[in-house]
Formats: sequence, C-alpha cells, structure tokens
Amino acid sequence: MEPIAYTIDQLRPLGGPGRAKAYEEIRKGKLRAVKSGRSTRILAVDFRQYMAELPAIKPAVGEGAAPQGQGLRGGT
Repeated sequence: MEPIAYTIDQLRPLGGPGRAKAYEEIRKGKLRAVKSGRSTRILAVDFRQYMAELPAIKPAVGEGAAPQGQGLRGGT
C-alpha cells in the first residue's frame, strides 16, 4: 500500500529529486509540500503529479541506428 505522504529523504529512492533539489523545487513552487510539525512532507498525489510533469528526454539524433561498422549484413 502506498503511503499518503513522503519525507524529503524518501523521494530519492522513488526516482525523485535529492534533498537539495527537492527543497529548490518546493521554493520554486514546482513541488507542493506540507508541514507536519517540524517535518516537511510531500503528499503522494503531489509527488506523482510532479513526476508526471517532468520534461521527457528527447532521443539523440540518429539514435536507434545500427552501430558503426555493423550494417545490414552484421558487421561485414
């Protein structure tokens, strides 16, 4: 079962930002945070939305082409 909220340190193993980047994203308003006493928490729904809104990596030019020296005949 998924937790309702994560601490900042719990984000990194989930593919999220590290500690410094998480606080930077919070300051910029890109990642919503809530306070629970002195602890900063990221609601799971907000973390999923943040991750979904990250830009996609565009493939490099020529990506998917056969490696050099390995044409259609398998390297001959």
